[in-house]
Amino acid sequence: MKKEQEILILRQKLTEQRLLKKMHEWTFHNAKNLTETKVNAILDEVNRATRAIEAIEARLKELED
Repeated sequence: MKKEQEILILRQKLTEQRLLKKMHEWTFHNAKNLTETKVNAILDEVNRATRAIEAIEARLKELED
């Protein structure tokens, strides 16, 4: 049962990270008059979310095999 719970939690986290990534990408593409600092912060968040997504997907693959 523990394995199934971990898979469920990871899928929820994966969905959350994908949503955050999309929100940050949308902000980056649609916001106007952003300072360089804000643009860099948004891009950092996109990169962080991307790395989290990759890590979660790798762990899910391990659990599902």
